[in-house]
Amino acid sequence: MDNLRLILFFTLAFLGLLIYQAWQQDYGVPAQLAAEQAAKQNGGLAPPQSGEDSGVPTAAVKADLPRAASGSAVPGEQQGGQNGQVIHVETDLLKLEISTQGGTVQRADLLQYFESLDTPDLKVELLSPSGSDLYIAQSGLIGSEKGEAPSHEAIYQTEQTNYAMGENQDQLVIPMVWKSDNGVTVTKQFTLNRGSYLIGVDYLIENQSGESWAARDYGQLQRVEPDGDGSGFTTYT
Repeated sequence: MDNLRLILFFTLAFLGLLIYQAWQQDYGVPAQLAAEQAAKQNGGLAPPQSGEDSGVPTAAVKADLPRAASGSAVPGEQQGGQNGQVIHVETDLLKLEISTQGGTVQRADLLQYFESLDTPDLKVELLSPSGSDLYIAQSGLIGSEKGEAPSHEAIYQTEQTNYAMGENQDQLVIPMVWKSDNGVTVTKQFTLNRGSYLIGVDYLIENQSGESWAARDYGQLQRVEPDGDGSGFTTYT
């Protein structure tokens, strides 16, 4: 009886293996297809095989994207950047500070949310320009080799330093203007709508240089490492 049970056990195990192999042939995902699916889930970059060049120009990308070289290039809490001013913006949901250096959104408070029930006047701070809590949103344009474009370090001009959404106003537009030496004018325009937390950013280009001009936009979040000593910066693009 024990031998019969042992034979039945191995028979069932062998049949199970055959069924699994047949299922893999009919319904299994091939290794190449699995790699392609993984690549789609990871932003289109397939994991390189052993000894294979991934083809990603890491050095070129890092050199292509302007970054703050040190803490001095990051907009300060009051100064609005190394050379910029602070633009104060308030809607029904948001209270913002935007630096004219790069048009960096350096502070964002959520007016409908507060830190605790005991402190209703202390709103939740989403972005901050100060100290160990530094968390800012930078954006800009990268021009061609021959064309100058305003990065997040460029200085914009604006007609006023305070913008507030009125009671009967549904949209608030904040324009900032940058001009090159050869006749290219870029208006970086922030658009905020009533009832929305979305901050729209558009670039309006006026080319009076007499030559073709091209640029591409980028955005990045910069913050201090939470577990560090506050002396380094982390950038997310």
